[in-house]
Amino acid sequence: KLIKFQLLSRLLNLQEEQQEEAKAKDGKKEPKKSDAELLAGRIDAALHSCRTAVAEAPDSATAHYILAGALALSGRSEEALTALERDFELGDRDADYLERDDWFRSLRSSARFRRIVQRMRAEPQP
Repeated sequence: KLIKFQLLSRLLNLQEEQQEEAKAKDGKKEPKKSDAELLAGRIDAALHSCRTAVAEAPDSATAHYILAGALALSGRSEEALTALERDFELGDRDADYLERDDWFRSLRSSARFRRIVQRMRAEPQP
């Protein structure tokens, strides 16, 4: 239940960030349903929504982060790491949160994941 609460809390925060990013872009995009789908365990539906969100807002770090989470939860590690790298390139530097995020539990032992975390700590936000 704690993990579910943590996911819900993070999803709500990400949804708020995504809404703000969308408003900044054109002021009218609707929040993506991928957050709710992930929370409900509908990973395939979440992947579809996440890919749509990335296509609509390719410069959104939040969209790439959520996509990375959905990919990691579905066992697509390499794709998840690529999405996290894009999230980093777009300005995400929250290494502490990334390290604790249960979405990425399966990636924590990956050298590539550790490099992303190290880069987040080392490089300032753009």
